[in-house]
Amino acid sequence: MFADSHAHIDFPDFEGDLDEVIESAYSAGVRTIIIPSIDGETIAKSARIAETNPHIWFAGGWHPNDADSFDEGFLQRYLGHPKCIAVGEIGLDFYRDYVPKDVQIDVFRRQLEISREAGLPAIVHIRDAWDDAREILDDFPDVPCDFHAFSGGMAELDWAVARGGFIGLGGPVTFKNFRKRDVVEALPLDNLLLETDCPFLAPQSHRGKRNEPSFIPLIAEKIAELKGIDIAEVERATTANLRRFLEIPMPITVSATDSPKRCLSQNFLIDDNIVRKIAKNAGKGKLCVEIGAGNGEITGELSKNFDKIYAIEPDWVRHSAITEKTPSAVVIPKMAQDVDITGLCAFEGVKATVAGNLPYADSSQILFHILDHRTVVDRAIFMIQKELADRICSSTRVKTYGIPSVLFALYFIIKREFDVSRNCFKPAPKVDSTVISLTPRSQSIAPSCPKNYKLLQKVVKASFAHRRKTIANSMRESFGDVDLSSVFERAGIDASLRAEQIPPEGFVALANAVEEAL
Repeated sequence: MFADSHAHIDFPDFEGDLDEVIESAYSAGVRTIIIPSIDGETIAKSARIAETNPHIWFAGGWHPNDADSFDEGFLQRYLGHPKCIAVGEIGLDFYRDYVPKDVQIDVFRRQLEISREAGLPAIVHIRDAWDDAREILDDFPDVPCDFHAFSGGMAELDWAVARGGFIGLGGPVTFKNFRKRDVVEALPLDNLLLETDCPFLAPQSHRGKRNEPSFIPLIAEKIAELKGIDIAEVERATTANLRRFLEIPMPITVSATDSPKRCLSQNFLIDDNIVRKIAKNAGKGKLCVEIGAGNGEITGELSKNFDKIYAIEPDWVRHSAITEKTPSAVVIPKMAQDVDITGLCAFEGVKATVAGNLPYADSSQILFHILDHRTVVDRAIFMIQKELADRICSSTRVKTYGIPSVLFALYFIIKREFDVSRNCFKPAPKVDSTVISLTPRSQSIAPSCPKNYKLLQKVVKASFAHRRKTIANSMRESFGDVDLSSVFERAGIDASLRAEQIPPEGFVALANAVEEAL
């Protein structure tokens, strides 16, 4: 399985046959494609292509030759898109004087700052500007970089590798007049990325013609020859390197099967009536984020009531089934916990309804992830294991009352919609399920809002850490350096109570009192 780390398939050169180009690349074993942007127009176009192809991702940024049109607000919005995985193509190009050097430098610095702030790597273009680029990049040692179309010599290679950078090599390595064999030979395999930079720089055997992602194996073959290794080593290393650099999942190269995967806690819903009821409970709106889309059963029903659907499904085998049922769905091949729902909603400009059949093993993690992004959730409707639903819906003084009961009650109106028999799934799980809805509270149930949500979480977790102990003894392990006596007095909480006896608003008072005491 190969990957093309730099392909401008959004350019006009591909407008007539883009689908065929993508299919040809896939047939050639190129299973991941990264589209870098050069300006606002290409950012938007790259995003549209990535939305319709699960194995294609894009980077947002302004090329140095277009730096005079830089629009920071536009870039910031697209960085929230779940298929945007880097800032790029950015950098310096002093070979041509399309844009004044001082403008290029200012925009390069600002985009590196944005990359750092967003926690995203950068795809960097440097041409006839290595001294200036190195000086700037030395101020950003924490920004991972791919030095695309590497044009430096041994000194630049040593510097780039020392800072943990990746080196993008493409068609020029196959040219008869290629003069940097020493760079290829010296480049550690762990720092190598393959790229076409299409439609430009086609390999020697296609020189003068349009370059395209399907030519990646030709580049890999030549690099393997120059390094004296097998092409399979280049294939494995470069694919792993891209995954490590961009933190994206790679397609699983196994035969398609309808069999659910135990490792992903897959239990597919086979009752159409339940599917329709879940979709009906989700309501209508502009945006829906579906978690655990599976084979797309619920996706299709949701699409009837929402303008746009993002279907989160980490199992690559399921993607074709989802898009066949719902061609308009944007498939995100990630674990739900890795999707920035706040950024996604910022990109779309609206709040989201979040829905889905949550995988049993990850249900709690996913629900707390939703809680972290609660400010952009318009409504949530989930099918989860009945035991977890009991805990979320629980009230004080019962054994199921705990951390999720408190935190979700503070921010959502929780409703148990209906139970679902285990016989409605394939394969049938060992437990029954429940569909719950979460509607954000317009007003807090506590007299005062929690001043610090992270601290509130810590207080609640500490309180329930030892359920048989009093809340004072349970909290002491995590807050031993705090005068807890004054905390309980200020909060109006009896320190001899156990956590299960305290209502959600009591924990808000405790958290606020702890913050004042710190």
